Amino acid sequence: MSRAFWQVPTVFVWGSSDAAITAWTWIGLVLAIVVALGYANLPILLALWLIYGSFVRVGQLWWAFDWEIQLLETGMLAAFLAHPWDPRPLAARAPPVTAIVLFRWLVFRIMLGAGLIKLRGAGCWTDLTCLDAHFETQPIPNPLSPLFHHMPHAVLAGGVVVNHIVELVLPWFVFGPRPARLVAGCGMALFQLMLIASGNLAFLNWLTLVPVLALFDDDALVRCVPRRLRDRLRARMTAPARDPRQLAVAFGATLGAQRAVGVAGRVLV
Repeated sequence: MSRAFWQVPTVFVWGSSDAAITAWTWIGLVLAIVVALGYANLPILLALWLIYGSFVRVGQLWWAFDWEIQLLETGMLAAFLAHPWDPRPLAARAPPVTAIVLFRWLVFRIMLGAGLIKLRGAGCWTDLTCLDAHFETQPIPNPLSPLFHHMPHAVLAGGVVVNHIVELVLPWFVFGPRPARLVAGCGMALFQLMLIASGNLAFLNWLTLVPVLALFDDDALVRCVPRRLRDRLRARMTAPARDPRQLAVAFGATLGAQRAVGVAGRVLV
């Protein structure tokens, strides 16, 4: 039993009845509400990662979507931002540098991958016509979708160009100097908000906004709040920890080694 768990980590190795599935659903919901209220620590977030990952691993085609894996990776990285034990909210704790870097690496992969797969896919992305039918044919259009659909072709073609800039150019600024990184963050955030306003991809765009936030430092984010609150927030700000937690470093090293092995395997093949 334990061997099966380590090969495919899922809580359902100890039982997969309807009662077990319902029980784990309620446990996950309660923990998620606790985190949403601001009470989060490493064990709680890891428990949520394990529970949701358990459903993904046994869900087969029902959970066979890229955003499920993206949600799991984002949740794992978010766990490293929380305190190892103290769940109290609004505590001024310095996040590990490793976790911030991994969030930036995540958004780099998400955006660049999305851009490259479009270029390798339909030809409408190169002749700038993909948006001519996108807003009409996308899954479950929202109330604003018709407004975008009836825009002139020139505007829609410009939207395709903006898509390419955000997904193929801005990711290279993620690890650049602060001004370039802030430009990339603003561009990516506005792009996701535009996708939310013009369509309906469930939680995908909201989820993508999470690693985008790692492109902004505290001083940049403080400028987005009302002036009367800025001094209070600045008093609570702390710089990223220069001595990051060992667990975050270990996860970063594991992720790097996994990528290196994957690249080496493709080169050898």
